[in-house]
Amino acid sequence: MTISKVFLTGIALGLAGVASAQTPEIGEASLAAIDKNGDGMVSGPEYQEFSNYSFDQIDTNKNGSLSAAELTAAGAGEHMSGTDANGDGKVTKSELSEQMAKDFNEADKDGDGQLN
Repeated sequence: MTISKVFLTGIALGLAGVASAQTPEIGEASLAAIDKNGDGMVSGPEYQEFSNYSFDQIDTNKNGSLSAAELTAAGAGEHMSGTDANGDGKVTKSELSEQMAKDFNEADKDGDGQLN
């Protein structure tokens, strides 16, 4: 998968909108990269898998959290506070996962568990 770090950060932190066809910032090629089973839709598990992949790519020091420096290097340092639920200055995989679940549910307008 060849997706830029800025794109990963944008998706992972919910900054570029949610991964759906309704989001103009995300092209079909990018959706295809997230849509692992190729059904033309992004399911909750596919979205979460992409969230985990994004986190792992951005966590360059592999300490299990995203620091302000890592987020800044990925192009999203100023947006950390919205995802940093406990305000400790870093984003954990759990915090990111919670934000991604909220973003997915907000984007799933028809409630079918799929983004398309």
